[in-house]
Amino acid sequence: MRGVLQTVDAREFRQAGRRMHKLLIGLPEYASARRIGCYLSLPREAATSRFIQACRADGKQVFVPAYREKTDGYQWSRLEEDAALAAGKWGIPEPRRPRWTAAQLDLIVVPGLAFDRAGRRVGRGKGYFDRLLAACRGFKVGLALERQLVRSAPVEAHDVRLDAVVTEAKIYPCRGTPGPGALKTMRRSRGVSGCAAGRR
Repeated sequence: MRGVLQTVDAREFRQAGRRMHKLLIGLPEYASARRIGCYLSLPREAATSRFIQACRADGKQVFVPAYREKTDGYQWSRLEEDAALAAGKWGIPEPRRPRWTAAQLDLIVVPGLAFDRAGRRVGRGKGYFDRLLAACRGFKVGLALERQLVRSAPVEAHDVRLDAVVTEAKIYPCRGTPGPGALKTMRRSRGVSGCAAGRR
């Protein structure tokens, strides 16, 4: 899948990112969320900068993963509007001065190399993001190009399933949910619990 993504040029990523953004902010879970967890994107990932800007414009708090040496894992850090960013342990952008938090997150936007329609994802190898997600009960959404969808993603013991995958074409509800309109009902029945500590 890394090889496939290397064939995608920057223009395609930008165009796809704009369409994903429109679908993502149209989710009922986005409208109702107050605290949102989101990754800071790498060059060959679905871009999140536009989404983060929308969150701020809508008065939502944004939290991003940052590597914490003390725990050898990722934890959520509040992303302030003027926060300086730096490349972290794996070259992933993160706040230069993290503000660690165990905030309750309502919506979490998740990266990956590949996804299937059952909500399984393939990360970048070490399971850090899955460990971060394991403590989260907020609504989890993967962002992906259509070409990143596979018939069945391999599953490991630490993998955490997503509730939906958003591509440039459509929203794919996971876990057998009937459609985007049903996501709001799922949120009401689920409730939200805290997210504490987790390479993508």
